[in-house]
Amino acid sequence: MAAEIAEADCGSVELLYDCKTGRPYYFDLNMVTTLPEPRSPNPVLDPENLWGEKWDFYGELADYILARLPAPR
Repeated sequence: MAAEIAEADCGSVELLYDCKTGRPYYFDLNMVTTLPEPRSPNPVLDPENLWGEKWDFYGELADYILARLPAPR
């Protein structure tokens, strides 16, 4: 719902969970700021290699945006 209110097409929502009840609590809304950028002085790391070596985050995002654009007239 937070992403809908922000009218976000992509990003991430971070939640904290109450360890006693399991209830999620909203923590943070990130707008594409968590994508890895290897040239950054503070790169997002993936020590478990969950993304894989060849994952093209920005290419995937570009494809998504292009797919949502209206057809040219």
